[in-house]
Amino acid sequence: MQNYINPIDLLNLNAESISDVDSLTVRKAKKALLAEIELGDTDTIFHNSIELTKSDCIRAIDELDNKDKKDFHLFIYQNKDLNNFLSNGDLAFFHNYKVESIYKLADFIDFISPYFAQQYEKVLSKNYKRNQLNNVKQLLSVKPIVSEAYIEECYKSTYAVVKEIEKEIIQLTKEIENKKSNHIENDFEDLPDLVSKKVNVELLNLLPTYFQSLRNQFAQSIRNLARDLNNDPYSEYKPAFNLIEIANNISTDGLIKQTITKGYYTIKKNYEDSIPKQIKATVQQPTAPKTTPIEIEDEDENDELEPVEKKAESKSIAYWIFLCVAYTVGFFYNPVQKIILGLSLLMLSVPLILFRKDNDFSISSFLKRNIIFILAATFGFFYPVIAQLYISYSFLANLNVMYDTFTNKDKEEKSKFGIYHYLAGAVIVTFLYHSYFTTNKISQITDTNIVEQILTDKEYFQKGSTYFSQSNFTDAITQFDKAINLNQNYTDAYGDRGASKANLGQYQSAILDYEKAEQLGLKSSMLYSNWGYSYYQLKQPEKAIPLLEKAIGIDPKNGNAYRWLGEIKYDKNDNKGAAEDYTKAINVNPNASNYFARGLAYYYLKDYKKAIQDMDKGIQLNPNVGQYYYDRGDAKDMINDFDGACRDWKTAKEKGYNVPEYKVNRCTPQIVYVSNGELTGCSEIKPKYNKGLDNKLLITVGSNASVAVKLINKANEKCIRYVFINKNTSYSIRNIPEGKYYLKIAYGDDWSIINEQSNCTGRFTKNTLFEKGEETLDYNLVYSGNNYQVPSFSLKLDVIISEDRMNTFNTDKINENDFYNE
Repeated sequence: MQNYINPIDLLNLNAESISDVDSLTVRKAKKALLAEIELGDTDTIFHNSIELTKSDCIRAIDELDNKDKKDFHLFIYQNKDLNNFLSNGDLAFFHNYKVESIYKLADFIDFISPYFAQQYEKVLSKNYKRNQLNNVKQLLSVKPIVSEAYIEECYKSTYAVVKEIEKEIIQLTKEIENKKSNHIENDFEDLPDLVSKKVNVELLNLLPTYFQSLRNQFAQSIRNLARDLNNDPYSEYKPAFNLIEIANNISTDGLIKQTITKGYYTIKKNYEDSIPKQIKATVQQPTAPKTTPIEIEDEDENDELEPVEKKAESKSIAYWIFLCVAYTVGFFYNPVQKIILGLSLLMLSVPLILFRKDNDFSISSFLKRNIIFILAATFGFFYPVIAQLYISYSFLANLNVMYDTFTNKDKEEKSKFGIYHYLAGAVIVTFLYHSYFTTNKISQITDTNIVEQILTDKEYFQKGSTYFSQSNFTDAITQFDKAINLNQNYTDAYGDRGASKANLGQYQSAILDYEKAEQLGLKSSMLYSNWGYSYYQLKQPEKAIPLLEKAIGIDPKNGNAYRWLGEIKYDKNDNKGAAEDYTKAINVNPNASNYFARGLAYYYLKDYKKAIQDMDKGIQLNPNVGQYYYDRGDAKDMINDFDGACRDWKTAKEKGYNVPEYKVNRCTPQIVYVSNGELTGCSEIKPKYNKGLDNKLLITVGSNASVAVKLINKANEKCIRYVFINKNTSYSIRNIPEGKYYLKIAYGDDWSIINEQSNCTGRFTKNTLFEKGEETLDYNLVYSGNNYQVPSFSLKLDVIISEDRMNTFNTDKINENDFYNE
């Protein structure tokens, strides 16, 4: 097909509105153009770098006689970027794309489709071949302005390019399988680079869902290549891993994605295990000299005993005034109290964090000197009187240091006040405040604090457990935190807080809680299974397995532990072992998830019937999970139950699962032309013949509908012949075995089949009517003496269309299911 020619542009009309393209103006411009062509030497003219003949020009200009086409040509003429794209493939249209209402007009889409599809196909495949990533992105950012019938036209050349690359990958695999590959000599070292150059993964992933099936096949082909390098006799794990990484980076879906993911982890493990141990040791024990750590000055004993009494020679007066003002405000104002207490606890915890692994640092000595301050700051959060005592103490200590600093006294002359003097002063100040400066009792606190005081650690734990049972894990963690703050040895609180964190995906933090719970004496099966699950989620199966086995050793009925062991085996492609563990999990906890997991294991064992049975059970227990239907559809597809697969994929999509477009398209019926003859390809229909009998059933069909006829054996209700006969034609069913038969007849129009299915699976989709023949057709031989007669029958089939409703038939003796289902 020739490139788009805009007749208004060709005639150089400079039109701004439809009135500028009137018939008189067109005729004058046409006459001038044709005269120019006739005066030329070649009887042609170049327009937008395209050589046009006189007939090409006349054909294009004549389209202006059609009003709709004239409007469309004018719109394209005024949209210069679109005109240039249709004419010569200029990409400015995509760079500057703007949505126009006309792009939704069906007539315009029908008009522009052949031109747009032709140019889009050329430009996309050209840029894809040249790895022009940005251009391809721009092209794919705009949905082609074509009808559904032209979608394939837009992508077919690019599809062919990708398919050709895939064939090259398949050829490489075959050469390796047959041990004829040139890459064997160098242990396949250059093969990943070769494949990487052929396969631009980023570009491939950009392609729309139309390419998904091919993308899946492509990734599978690379995976097969990696598999052959991984397996005997080659066992070349490094190039195999590099190849499977390429396949893993390709955007796949469904079971292909699961297959490639499992292959990736299998090959990755082989590759990591193949790395020599001495190399790893070298990495862990570098010979380079250690860098000198930053030195931290030790505090003297008095400073550690009284943490607020720091050296302050270098501090300005503003610093000390700020501290004194902060302590003064904190004494009276509760929120400031909380800030001071929090900062104090933070400063006291810094040495524990920084020096906990330092051999020269004694945690016990540090706590002995500072425990009173840690306790005071902690209880101050809950008891305002203690907070005021702590703040008064800190105020007096800082006030004394500030006095000594600014009076410039030598160390020997400095005040000899210590912890007991400051504590006595704090008690006096707090007592005076409550006795003379307020009428409130020392027990006066806010309503919130009353609630906090009367709750015990067990009550906080119970609140957390309630939130946990409601799947409110965030609030559960808050309550478990409070229980642990009151009781640092609350074993169950650590265990349940870890489970809450795991439910929020905080697996590393959950493991720390599980470790603490075990240290405090918790040795339950649930603890170890939860602990193992967290390591499994962190992809550390070597740490998960011992914990899960320990959980089972304590409680052989721990279904979760069996489930996670099954998941680990499933990820390692040990589907048989996974199925066994899933079975044990089901015996303890027969829930939907466990049945579905075992169904997937059976799927990969290629035991599709068992897979479907388990997925049926999972759906029965939980019918709201879209993935269950999707994967069951894949299993049904493997046993050629395509109708069942389509029903499941459709249900999965209705439930919100992202079903690939190519599968949806496979399940969309397509109208096909069927010639007269037998409909074959249905496994449930076994045609029967007797070539020795020259009998027949002649069927003549009228003008109102085509028919599909089933010849049913009355003895066993089995269909022995299934034929299609178009309207206004005849067909003979021959070589019918002896017996008595009756007919099932379907009338209608538009015989439709699902993509890739045989005509036998089709059905009428318009003006349908179904009947069951009342007469018996007796094809038994009729004997008379030494002779016999061979029976044959003929009949005429047609439907009567009522005058009042032309698309309504007058009978309906059997329903659709009675006809199609055997």
